[in-house]
This record gives sequence, C-alpha cells and structure tokens, in this order.
Amino acid sequence: YPGFDYDAENDAVEEWRRFCADYLHYLVRDSRRNLRTAMFRQFNERFGEDDDDVLAWQALCFKVDIAVPDDIAECKKVRPGCISHHVNLVDLTEMEEDDAPPTKFRTVKALSDYSRSTGKIFPRDHVEAGSLLKTLLRQINNPPSS
Repeated sequence: YPGFDYDAENDAVEEWRRFCADYLHYLVRDSRRNLRTAMFRQFNERFGEDDDDVLAWQALCFKVDIAVPDDIAECKKVRPGCISHHVNLVDLTEMEEDDAPPTKFRTVKALSDYSRSTGKIFPRDHVEAGSLLKTLLRQINNPPSS
C-alpha cells in the first residue's frame, strides 16, 4: 500500500497491526486476507502441503526438535508424536535457519492462550491450506479444557 513503510525486521503480525492503525477500516479487511494468504504460502513453501510427504515431516520434526524420520514408514510412526507437540505455527513458519526451536506448550489450552494474546493464529479454513497444515492445526478459539 502506498505510503506504508513495512519493516521486514519486525514481526509480521505487529507490522500488520501498525498498518491497520494508520489506514482506513476498509483496508483492514483486505490486508487481513492478504496476511492470511501470505502465512499459508510461507508455510507451504517452507514445509510443503502434503501430509504424506516425508521431506515435509522431516523438516517439521527438525524445526520442532524431535527425532527426524528417515522414510515414510517412520513418518507414520512419528506423526502422532509430532502432532502431540503443541507449537504456534506462525512462530514455526517465521523461524529463521539458526533460531532456537519454537516454544512447546503442554496443552492446547496453553497454546490457545499464547496464540490469542499475540494474534498469531492460522485460520482453519483457507483455500491454500494443504493437508499437512490441516493435520497440524488446533482448536485455538475453543480449545479443550485439558
């Protein structure tokens, strides 16, 4: 958008909020849609879209700091373990190569509290969400109580 000086050194969600404070309400809707699309595209680019892709699971396991599977048979064995690690997918997607692994939350509720307080939430329904991302998404707005 003309006149907005995006700072790539800052967190994407915070930059989006700064943009919204400076522009008219109708632009908020468009920018939110564009942010979501960019988040999905960035996730898909970094990790892939297919939950049967061994390279995707290897990349995810590596980033979350759990045992990296060698083949698809091992992927199917570690998939429940990887899924049971509750990490913020926005944080995971925005990690740089040498960043420490993202925070692992003990419960979906704890992940939900963090995600909602920071605004770092992948929407559940987006045309560009692949099966891999859909497998990883949690109920952030209505998490289980345990």
